Amino acid sequence: MESILDSNKDFDIQLFDRVVEAFYKGHGKEQNDAQTILTKFQADNNSWQRTDQILQYSENIQSKFIALSILDNLIVSRWNMLPNDQKINIRTFIVGMILSVCNDDSLFNSNRELINKANLVLVQIIKKDWPARWSNFLPELIDSSKYSENICQNNLEILKVLAEEIFEYSSEKLTQAKVIKLKVSMTSEFPLIYEFCHDILANTDSSRLINSSLNTLLCYINCFPINYIFDSNILDLLSLQYFPEPETRLVALKFLTEVSMLNLNGNKTYLEKIIKSIENVMNITASNLIQPDCDLSVIYNEFNISDQRFFRNFTIYLTTFLQNYREFCDENRSFDDLMIALHICLMKLSYINEKENFKIVLDYWHNFVADLYHEIQRLPIFDLATAASSGAVNPSFYKNFPLTKHRYDDICSQLRVLIVEKMARPEEVFIVENDEGVIIREYMKDSDIIQTYNTERSTLVYLTHLDVRDTEKIMLDKLLKQVDQSEWSRQTLNTLCWAIGSISGTMVIDEERDFIISIIKYLLELHDKIEGGDNKRIVSSNIMYVVGQYPRFLKSHWSFLKTIIDKLFEFMHDKNSGVRDMACDTFIKISQKCKGSFLTTQPYQSDPLIETIISDIINITCDLEPQQVLIFYHACGIIVAVQGKQATRRQLLSNLLELPNTTWSLITKKHGLNTNEFWDMEKIKIVANIIRINTVVCSELHTSFCTQLIHIYPYLLKIYDSITAIISEKISTNGDSVIKTPFLRGLRTIKKEILKLVLSYVSEATNLNDVVEDLIDPLLPLVLRNYIDSTPNARDYEVLSCMAGIVKRIGHENPKISLIIFRNIFETTLDMINKELVEYPEYRIEFYKFLHSVTAVAFSIFAELPAFEFNLFMNSIFWSFKHKILEVELEGLQITIELLHNFENMEGNEQFKSYFYRTYYCTILSEVFYVITNLEHKSSFSKHCILLMKLFKLVENNLIKVSLSDDNLTIISNQEYVHNFLRNLFTNNFPQLSQKQIELFLSALIKNVNEHIRFKGILRDFLVQIKEYGGDPVDFLLEEDNEETNQNLLLNADMFLIAGMQRPYEIDDVEM
Repeated sequence: MESILDSNKDFDIQLFDRVVEAFYKGHGKEQNDAQTILTKFQADNNSWQRTDQILQYSENIQSKFIALSILDNLIVSRWNMLPNDQKINIRTFIVGMILSVCNDDSLFNSNRELINKANLVLVQIIKKDWPARWSNFLPELIDSSKYSENICQNNLEILKVLAEEIFEYSSEKLTQAKVIKLKVSMTSEFPLIYEFCHDILANTDSSRLINSSLNTLLCYINCFPINYIFDSNILDLLSLQYFPEPETRLVALKFLTEVSMLNLNGNKTYLEKIIKSIENVMNITASNLIQPDCDLSVIYNEFNISDQRFFRNFTIYLTTFLQNYREFCDENRSFDDLMIALHICLMKLSYINEKENFKIVLDYWHNFVADLYHEIQRLPIFDLATAASSGAVNPSFYKNFPLTKHRYDDICSQLRVLIVEKMARPEEVFIVENDEGVIIREYMKDSDIIQTYNTERSTLVYLTHLDVRDTEKIMLDKLLKQVDQSEWSRQTLNTLCWAIGSISGTMVIDEERDFIISIIKYLLELHDKIEGGDNKRIVSSNIMYVVGQYPRFLKSHWSFLKTIIDKLFEFMHDKNSGVRDMACDTFIKISQKCKGSFLTTQPYQSDPLIETIISDIINITCDLEPQQVLIFYHACGIIVAVQGKQATRRQLLSNLLELPNTTWSLITKKHGLNTNEFWDMEKIKIVANIIRINTVVCSELHTSFCTQLIHIYPYLLKIYDSITAIISEKISTNGDSVIKTPFLRGLRTIKKEILKLVLSYVSEATNLNDVVEDLIDPLLPLVLRNYIDSTPNARDYEVLSCMAGIVKRIGHENPKISLIIFRNIFETTLDMINKELVEYPEYRIEFYKFLHSVTAVAFSIFAELPAFEFNLFMNSIFWSFKHKILEVELEGLQITIELLHNFENMEGNEQFKSYFYRTYYCTILSEVFYVITNLEHKSSFSKHCILLMKLFKLVENNLIKVSLSDDNLTIISNQEYVHNFLRNLFTNNFPQLSQKQIELFLSALIKNVNEHIRFKGILRDFLVQIKEYGGDPVDFLLEEDNEETNQNLLLNADMFLIAGMQRPYEIDDVEM
């Protein structure tokens, strides 16, 4: 087989085919050998000289694909190195091959993939040679189209692929300057392309050619003057001739959609033509496709794939037209009937049960109602915006003004019903009915559903502001039909309650009070009446969701709040775990927004509600799972934390944790903490859960948690030490395999939870001196010694998280401790992960987060390190650049950026500063260019650009005062030294670049060192150029008039100005 690699022998086509056959269909050694040979063959720079033989004489289609791939690679990377006669020969051969296949109907129809590949190869040549070396390419292509329908169709495909390569896929294949040149050439030649396509449309009945012509024109529609469309009959052809025919309907719709996106600059004649085209389409649709009484939600699933695709494209067409021309049509009352008809049609399309179709219409409906609302906000009425921010205005008020919304009142009412019926599930709802009708617990994973819910919610908020009375009526009417069970449906009740919850905050306070009282009353009545455990659970979940969304109401109505809290505690005993989950989740949400109500002694109550809850904590939580208990304690912690009186807060905390503290005392006072016999799985779970409870409460009380932490901390340390000894003894006796046993995993869990508790307290502590003396000083010897002494598999990456948190909090004030931590953690962890790039992924991430914390907060400790240790640190950073874990790579790059910033601003240690720059500046440069030119690291390109800009600025702005040169005899500026260094670096690593290319690239970077977008673009051009030998040295985009400009981002003020637009738990508390 290897004889095909010998260029001194005649090429054996049959043998080559057999090798290819062995690779695609063989097995084992035969297949591996064939792969090795084919890889070598494709890597050979001279293999392209065999491709003509393969393409002409091979009988294996895969062999021809390999040959075309070799030619494609040649054209992309080495085309400019070939003599002109060889270029012309290759070009002529590819053109001849395409024409020969097109002239044979059988080959043309059976080898579409091959001819498509050949077309791509030809397009690569066109991109290289046109217009400079192949100026008559377009006339030649158009002239050849007259010979056969196949050739004509394929030429249209070539033009389509060429447009896609230039306008859509050019960013990583062509430099910016080359793209601009090609676009200019394409624009100047467009009349030829347009005339070619238009002649085909005018003179053919072939649906195949019509589709190809329209698809090709579509690719150029944004680069030619719009008069080509509007001064011709193409819109009539599309709407009256091509749209009615099933074979051309889809492409006609796509074309009309693209035309609807064009900027007509207010040209009234063109606007009328585009409106006429949609009238034509609607007339045909109403008579043939969508009958007035049809229910698309029912019949859509009966359609074939082609018909379903039509409805998707038709939806896109309608929404695109309406989005772009609704404002113009609304200003001209003669189009009222058309606009109502379009929206009625769109409403029918909205009921199609297909996710992508609904997303399209939903986005339009959202923009539609937002526009109607914003028209109201532009009314010259004092304080209308202020009124809207406090709640929806009475709709009768709007009748005094000539608003566009009045024309669409019926559409908006239908839209309210649609949104209510199709409301997506919010994240807070855990109780769902699966496909088998069983009620299960399911946490939200689908980000599409979350996005759909957010858009629906925002749409319904606008609709409520447009007519709050209609929204209330629709919801209450639907709920009453659930209560009387005339239209009982779990799904209907779900979507209705999700919609009710979504409009929280949109009404004025009094109206919201009346509305939510009715809603809760009806839901509680339904809960009492409905039969069946699963049905009751669905009603329960909806009660919890709705009340959880109206904290403003609960905060103002103590009796309802008390009733709801009692109901939640009742639900915490439900047999269904999902119901208990929602009860706990709703309790914590209410605690966050109504915490003050829990701390106040209410009328007819002897004690604040929180004291009553804490005193009954055993009964409330007796049926909860450990994770649910955590949520309950967390909710109570939120309430206790805002008690302003320190003594009362301490007493509440003590009472809250009395039960876990009692259990803790019973366990810790027993002898034998450091023995295997003491610890069993049940005890391990209890201790871990007690520590978790302390952690969630601590996360809310912060420094106020110190009394509790002082109480348990000595035994936390003792347990940590005892468990460490047990684990070490087990490993020394049985080896690392014992680490995976449930017993040792449980013991390690306790260690991890202790570290998390310490981190939770330290992260927010304000009494830093006490923290260091009472917590950190006794902790570090235990944790760091254990971390160093443990085998790699027995170490806990939570140690890295905890140490990073400690450094963040005290690094500035106490660099000595940061240095101790660094010296114990750094080399130990590095030695774990530096053998390869995959093992211990969590440790890698936390390790570099730890180094980031040290760099950002305790930078001064680096001056204390010996040279070898600092060098090891720097090498670990360079090594992070090459990681395949993106988070590690980004951390390493950010650490380097912050290092450079810190050294730039460093004062008082010029010797260390000079040492850093002289030793590492150029190394950083070379390491960044190493990864930026590696495709595996392109996800970090933006961060690479920021780092390189920082490096260049340091030199160009003379911020490095020490000479970077090692040559003390020659005086040379840092700018010149870095320029020479990079020129040599690129010359040695990229032989395909000429010296002129390198010089122009470096000059372009330097010139744009303060222009981020242009700097980034030049680097992208460079990454394109290194793929090619003999590239144009002036291919960098340097012209000032082509500079991209930053567009100002407009903040969406609606989130803050419209009542209900922010979800209740997104609003900042003003209570306490």
